[in-house]
Amino acid sequence: MVPVRTLAAEIEATLAPARAAFARLCPGLCPDCADPCCQRVSPHGLLDQTDVLYLAVRGWRGTPLAMPTAKGCPFLTPGGCGLPWQARPFACLRYLCRPIQRALAEAELAAITSAITRAAALRSRLMAAFLDGDGPAEPRGQP
Repeated sequence: MVPVRTLAAEIEATLAPARAAFARLCPGLCPDCADPCCQRVSPHGLLDQTDVLYLAVRGWRGTPLAMPTAKGCPFLTPGGCGLPWQARPFACLRYLCRPIQRALAEAELAAITSAITRAAALRSRLMAAFLDGDGPAEPRGQP
């Protein structure tokens, strides 16, 4: 079985082009969107168990606290998403809205779509490895 740290690093590398494309395009597209996707998600946010496991394995620190809202993502601030790109839920990265799709060149859209599909499979393997006992903590010696 592949260790969770290896799988998490592979997920990070796989999603890097998608994160870069979103970071490049969202600041220009999202503020003018008539129907922002961030306003249509649960007020509890989209971080799932695999996202939390992934962040733990990667040693991520500094994720801001979710701010309760009546509508929309609890990480949404007046200035946009309060989460750094490395900590954004997979659900946010896999959602390619029409404006993002139109802004991407055909080859880049195909590459990102492929990367998202690959990352989804890697996330399943990450959770399976964790459930099989390969946790994010450093191995401990015998007492």
